[in-house]
Amino acid sequence: MQAGIQLREMLDLEAGIVTLDKEGMVMCHVDGRRQHFPTRPRQVYDITGAGDMVMAVLGMALAGGADYDAAIRLANIAGGLEVEKVGVATVTRDEILRDLFASGPVMHGGHGVGLEKLFERQTLLHEIDCRRRLGQRVAFTNGCFDVLHAGHVQYLREARGQADLLVVGLNSDSTVRTLKGSERPVNDVYSRGRRPQRVVGGRLCHRLR
Repeated sequence: MQAGIQLREMLDLEAGIVTLDKEGMVMCHVDGRRQHFPTRPRQVYDITGAGDMVMAVLGMALAGGADYDAAIRLANIAGGLEVEKVGVATVTRDEILRDLFASGPVMHGGHGVGLEKLFERQTLLHEIDCRRRLGQRVAFTNGCFDVLHAGHVQYLREARGQADLLVVGLNSDSTVRTLKGSERPVNDVYSRGRRPQRVVGGRLCHRLR
């Protein structure tokens, strides 16, 4: 981190970015932001070209109007894909998109480990906008999902099959009490948020109502 600060100050940069090999990158911005961007574990076959790939994607993303956070995350992914190949190899747009969606939401803003797909409304709208701009189809359904049964499972799986991204509207605890009675919900909103995720797997977001 200190190297990034010194680099930015010495060269009068808007942001100093330092690569940390398998540990990802750090950014030190003139506005005071200091952030570490980790990478996920990879099967490394050959590191040839990884640095060039990181720089190319970082520059392309920034030139295209992305902010530093998004550009660095994309560059981390591209560099990670590069080391999984032998020699200097290309990384395609589709490969980056597949890796991006497999590793979680496009934008961050969830409620902690294990609930990274549970969003408040504004964060969710941003996520949906990103997915639509990438050409993905988005489907929506909603419910209480308090005491999950076989009907819920079938219903959610069928809904998931209709699109690339399924958004599940999750009723708040107070709404469930209004609909189901004073003894409900049995599970609070964050516990209920885990259940549809387990049924349909990845590429799922929740919205709190």
